[in-house]
Amino acid sequence: MSDAKKPANGLLTGSGKTGWRLTLKGMRWIESTGRLAIGQDHSRKREVVKSGSVDEQRFRRERNRVLGSTAWGNWAGDKAAITRKQAEEVFRIDSYAVGDLRTTKITRLLDTFRDDGEILPFLQSLSQLLEKEGSEE
Repeated sequence: MSDAKKPANGLLTGSGKTGWRLTLKGMRWIESTGRLAIGQDHSRKREVVKSGSVDEQRFRRERNRVLGSTAWGNWAGDKAAITRKQAEEVFRIDSYAVGDLRTTKITRLLDTFRDDGEILPFLQSLSQLLEKEGSEE
């Protein structure tokens, strides 16, 4: 949007706050070249977008944290066994996180990545590990 607004392009006027409007040049562009772009997917994956709301920033920060964890390195790299401690670190579970708090932490992270086909299977595997080992205590 910002590029389309630049004087050299002159396709848009306005802003994110006041709203965007096509200029006459912008309307001509849509009628000619722009129609080719309609119907194509121009979206970027959530994890590569640089700006966004506080929730998007939190998502990216959590994604980077999970991908930087030892457990992820074991999962994605050398397929080494993941320990209970490593799984707890991913979900940020410590000795004070018991009962509902423990469940909430696991559920919240799973929900955060419910649409992330790369990370969700990893988190589901870790939650099953914690569930299995939790029932053995």
